[in-house]
This record gives sequence, structure tokens and C-alpha cells, in this order.
Amino acid sequence: MVRRYSAGNVNTSRSFNKWSPEEDTKLIQEIIDDKTFEEIALEHKRTVLAIKSRVYWYKESRST
Repeated sequence: MVRRYSAGNVNTSRSFNKWSPEEDTKLIQEIIDDKTFEEIALEHKRTVLAIKSRVYWYKESRST
């Protein structure tokens, strides 16, 4: 079964909202703490894809 998330879903209610510096800091700490993408997504109320994309963006922004 494929789950589709929308902005109205409680679990992903922050979808489409801009990332704050505080949220970025928390995300990086959660990655360091070895949390799963699923755990992080629930904590941030975003999709797993959004978390993976943000981690990728963060890594890319640090390499330039």
C-alpha cells in the first residue's frame, strides 16, 4: 500500500513550510544520534522524503 501525505495530515502538518535554522540544527543532531528517517519525519511532522532531501541539501551545501 502506498501512503499519500497531504498538508492536512497531522503527521506531516509542517510539509511545505520553510525550514528554520533551529529545525536544521535539530535534524543534524538527530542524524548524529542515529535516529531513523521515519523517527525524524514524525518528530518534524514532515515526510521521509522531505527529511532525506534536507539531509542531502545540507551535505551538498557543506561541500561547496
